[in-house]
Parts: sequence; C-alpha cells; structure tokens
Amino acid sequence: MTTAIVPAKSFVRAKSRLAEVLDAPSRAALARSLFDHVLDVVVACVRVSGVLVVTDGDDVEAAARARGVPCVRDTGTPPLRVAVDLGLEVVQQRPSEGALVLMSDLPWLTSADVAALVDGLVRADVVLGPDSHQLGTNALGLRPGIRLPTAFGRPDSFREHMDRARALALRTYVHESPGIGFDVDTPSDLRAMNTLSERRRARTGSAGRV
Repeated sequence: MTTAIVPAKSFVRAKSRLAEVLDAPSRAALARSLFDHVLDVVVACVRVSGVLVVTDGDDVEAAARARGVPCVRDTGTPPLRVAVDLGLEVVQQRPSEGALVLMSDLPWLTSADVAALVDGLVRADVVLGPDSHQLGTNALGLRPGIRLPTAFGRPDSFREHMDRARALALRTYVHESPGIGFDVDTPSDLRAMNTLSERRRARTGSAGRV
C-alpha cells in the first residue's frame, strides 16, 4: 500500500517567481490548475491506496476536500521539506504504508508515471524522480518502514537525496520521464508549457477535422 503526499502552498502565495509575467490572480489560477491536474491524476491511479495533501492554505484544503482528499495543515514555514516531512510523519505512523511525495506543479504528469514510481518501490527502498535539470526532486518514494531525511527546498535536492540514501545503504531507483521532470517555476517553464499545450491543441484539432 502506498499513500501519495502532495504538498502545496496556498494558491495566492504560489508561483512568486512568475511575478514578472503574471499578475497575482493569474498566478493563483495557474497554481490551482496545476494542483487540480496532479490531484486528479493521483486520485485516479489504481496503484495508489490513498492521497494526503499538506498545505498552509484554506483555498488548497477546500480544493482537496472537494475531491474527498484529506489534508494536514502546516504553517507554510520554508523550506519545503518542513511540509513534506510533516506529511511523511503522518503516513509513516502506519507501519504497512509506503509513501510517494509528488510536487503539485507537474502539468504533464500521467497515471503511468505514478504507477512506475510505485512499482519502483517493489525493488528499491527509495524511488526518486528528478526534475529535467537533474537538480531538484519532483518525486520521492519510500518503502514501508524506510526513513530518509529529506532535502526538499535545496537547489540540489536530487543529488542530496541520492547521497543520503547511499549513506544509509538504501537501494535506490531513479525514474525519469517528461511527466515527472517538467515543472513550472520560471517564465521559461511557463512559455514551454504554453507552447506545448498549443501544439497539442493544434494536433487534436487537425485530427478532428474531416
């Protein structure tokens, strides 16, 4: 059994690095749409036995509970590992439960990605999904009973997670895919997402015309 943990700060405070290209309401709307997508994918994945959202925001909690997803409230204190570790603490109180942490801003995440991460825990103690730059960590899976000090919030968290797992002699599996690797943090990420979305819409529209 594996519970997915999705940490998400309040939509009104999210995506601050996009302030030069999006106003506050647009940033909140983007954060909400990304969160909705990730939550929909995870809830629909049959390989996940439960979902838990960790948030400091009433808006995020309302969106999660509308889907029947429970929440744990955190204080919004940086770094990100504070929220992640809170979620892990809740899940790891259930000895038979594994945990899968997924970031809330993955627009191309698929059920196949989530299933691959969960399946990785069959042969490894720790599963990691790096971002496309091999710097940050967009997914982290832990088998039941495994404890790993997390490094979320560090710019080199992927390498740090790998190093910490090796230091504890934990078996590690790395899953790389566009769905896990691409997140939306910077204006260039936003442009890339919009460009690919337009191309997909154009292909779908062409396929639908007679």
